[in-house]
Amino acid sequence: MKLEVALIGLNDSESLSMGTGSAEARLAGPDVLALFDSGRVKVTWDGVPFKKDNAYVTVKVAPDARPTGTQLDQSYSTTMQTYLYKTARTTQSAGSVTMGILVSP
Repeated sequence: MKLEVALIGLNDSESLSMGTGSAEARLAGPDVLALFDSGRVKVTWDGVPFKKDNAYVTVKVAPDARPTGTQLDQSYSTTMQTYLYKTARTTQSAGSVTMGILVSP
């Protein structure tokens, strides 16, 4: 499933790249942002920096993935490093973002 990431406050000239903080995700590939439930839930992106009107991640959930609860504090959650670029070669700032994924049966 492709999910849109709402980038509130990002200017048209800026772009945003993400990198995982998870060693397991880094081992799974360069565009894997997060793995949950022993890899049954996988979050990836295409590696192209996000723009204001084009920011998506893909979530793949295996049929045997363990469902979460319905509240955000029950989600599969991870924190990722973010890099905001003013131009293609100039990093304006670095920060982090936390992502939560809810899986229903």
